[in-house]
Amino acid sequence: MTESNNLLKAVFLVLISFVYISEVSAAPPEQSPRPVSQRVQALQERRQQFEQEAADAIPDVEAEYAKFITYVNSNQTPDDSNVSEGLKFIAKNRKFLPVFNKQQKGDIYYALSAWVYYFDNKPDKALKQVVSAYKLTPQNSKIIKTYLALSLIYKDYMPIAEILAGQEMPPAITEPEILQYQQQSNVELNLDINSIHPELLGKTFNVLPKMPDRHILCMFLWKLDPNELEKFSLVNETPPPVTGKEESLETTEPQTYEPQEETFKKLSATETFSQLQNKFASDTRIVFIGINLNDPSKINNIGNWLTKNPQQWQSAPPSAELQQEIASFLNLTPDKPMILLVGPDSTVRYLGDVDSFLPPMIINNILADQTQFAEPDKPEEPNQPLPLPQTPAVVEPNNELPTPSEPAEIQQPPIVKETNETSASVQETPPPAQSKTEIDEDFFDPRAETLIENARAFFKIGNRLQYHTYSKPIEMCRTVIKDYPNTKYSEQARLLMRQVPERFRQRYNITDEELGL
Repeated sequence: MTESNNLLKAVFLVLISFVYISEVSAAPPEQSPRPVSQRVQALQERRQQFEQEAADAIPDVEAEYAKFITYVNSNQTPDDSNVSEGLKFIAKNRKFLPVFNKQQKGDIYYALSAWVYYFDNKPDKALKQVVSAYKLTPQNSKIIKTYLALSLIYKDYMPIAEILAGQEMPPAITEPEILQYQQQSNVELNLDINSIHPELLGKTFNVLPKMPDRHILCMFLWKLDPNELEKFSLVNETPPPVTGKEESLETTEPQTYEPQEETFKKLSATETFSQLQNKFASDTRIVFIGINLNDPSKINNIGNWLTKNPQQWQSAPPSAELQQEIASFLNLTPDKPMILLVGPDSTVRYLGDVDSFLPPMIINNILADQTQFAEPDKPEEPNQPLPLPQTPAVVEPNNELPTPSEPAEIQQPPIVKETNETSASVQETPPPAQSKTEIDEDFFDPRAETLIENARAFFKIGNRLQYHTYSKPIEMCRTVIKDYPNTKYSEQARLLMRQVPERFRQRYNITDEELGL
């Protein structure tokens, strides 16, 4: 019996062992942990693939940038579908910013985004993009031009002087990969940064005091080439006889001087200015005037030129007095045709090249803000017609800018005025001179000096921040204006207050009196 039990136990143990061995052999083998080097290699491969995708996207981003810059340079506005596509494009390629180098980020992506947001009517986003680009590549000409252009359009003058001053610094050291990329991108804005005069921006224009209030003044400063001008002497004048080998029977006989058709071909600058006027011809809030800067003794020549080349814009004949006033205001004598653009608040918004894209953009930005045309104490109702003179401003002999049909009859400096039945009486009795409060230039106070210096520093710091803050310097300026009236310090404070961008003035309740307007 005992032997039988032992035999059963042995058989049972053998069966248990057999089952265990079968289960163990059927179980899958455990995987060994992946080496660290393989994981790193996989990450590197994904990184390389992402960088390759970013490199492949660069030509597309550059092409999109070139497309929008072409819109800007040609004074064209993309339709809604193109703007929508541009917004989707920059959103799609934003993921590549971590691997773009500085040049690629600023040169095309941020600059592209700035112009896309401009055409999407989002000024804050447009400025934010270009500020980001300028921080990355402050010596990049494309970024500089975009920053200056948007600052002029949005009347944010604070950065302009700093940007132009920074161009005197030596160029920053460029990485080889950036240099290689820079050679591939040649599309730039049609903007000459040397033609920008920051000292005039925001300055009150008072050379033509008879201008109607709350209007945009677009002044064309132009002159004809002296050699071209001589061709427009009196039409009946007989030219000198031809001498030498070219002399013939046909040319030695007296003839009446009749210039050839190509002689009277318009200058490109006058054509461009005429196109600008035609663009805004339906808006009576804009006054287009041409101020001729040729020698005043050539007034008849200018008259003959205008007779052969009639212009829609009002034209002032060459006048020594007016030319001197213009040169004194500008602190320069223009040596080429220029446009002087003055806003409804009578401050300078632009002085520069005629063929630039900036004048129409600045004008459009002004027209978009209806409040700029309303009287300070009488807000204009939206979509209401502006009160305009019953008759347009014209030029009368001896006092006014000439009309195109009577260019050579004017002999005196021009004064623009509104024509009506009482114009003669107004002309005979000039308005009494307004008394000005005398400013004490010799007054000195250390507290006022400190406030002015601190306010100037805070303005500079506030402009550099991503979100502008002007509350502190405005408070300092108001303290100076209140505590030191009629002194040089109050005048300096008002000048500083003018540096607050127009879009922020309402937020801080800045009045025209505080701005000295």
